[in-house]
Amino acid sequence: MITVPMPANGCVTIWAKDLDRGSYDNCTPQSRLKFYFDGDTSATSKTICCSDFVANGANDELIVDVEMWVEDLEGNTDYCKTVIIVQDNQNICDDTQSLKGRINGDLRTESNDVTNPVKMELYENGNMMLERTGSPYTFGDLKLATTYVVKPTRTEDPSNGVTTADIVKIQEAYLRSGSDHKPIQVDCSRCNKQWQDHSK
Repeated sequence: MITVPMPANGCVTIWAKDLDRGSYDNCTPQSRLKFYFDGDTSATSKTICCSDFVANGANDELIVDVEMWVEDLEGNTDYCKTVIIVQDNQNICDDTQSLKGRINGDLRTESNDVTNPVKMELYENGNMMLERTGSPYTFGDLKLATTYVVKPTRTEDPSNGVTTADIVKIQEAYLRSGSDHKPIQVDCSRCNKQWQDHSK
């Protein structure tokens, strides 16, 4: 996945190689691998313009599904499915008439401190649609009258910051009834490398 801003000229070009995250071959040097889109060897790049926003009824963000193909010197190929996200945060392109929704957020600790970079995932009907890293975050051009779930996730040392006092609080909250601890204070997900705020 790659996210790019729409420049002032109203068009942006993305090269297939820009989406590569470490393709390799046992014989062909990495520098001689060929990258292209959607199985078309001539489509080494893709240009997205404001006209594409209009054609797709997008206002602030256009999501383009692509296949990124890689080919070695012997003609062997492989590909992966991914997306190009073009964001028009500066309103370079004219808005379409279709109404779209947007979710903005700023992830902080209970003491209002800014968190380290956290992966934010947007789900619709249990399926992950989009992903962002960092805070504040924005998910744009969303369908209205639809339920979405935003899920923050951090994968790091699960013992980082967990003290004996935290473990005692977890036991009190989950093994006894009537605990007055807030869920965020005792979230067991910290123990399985998932930092999630389940508080309402």
